[in-house]
Amino acid sequence: MEKIIITMAGQDVTKQDVKLTADILNILAEKPVEYSWNPERNHGHVLIEIPSETHVSLANGENAEKYIEKEPFVEFL
Repeated sequence: MEKIIITMAGQDVTKQDVKLTADILNILAEKPVEYSWNPERNHGHVLIEIPSETHVSLANGENAEKYIEKEPFVEFL
């Protein structure tokens, strides 16, 4: 099992954003996804445990833009 922690922080981040992320990631998870929220800092964490053979990549900002240019998204679910 691999543990992945996603940190979500910023002025516009809400507890609902963190919970929604956890709910969506439950699809991949072996165990229920956990999340935490610190209202004083607008800061949350999502902990997910996935099988070791599952590949997950996360990117944001400039890295995400480079990835999208390299492999554009062509289908929306």
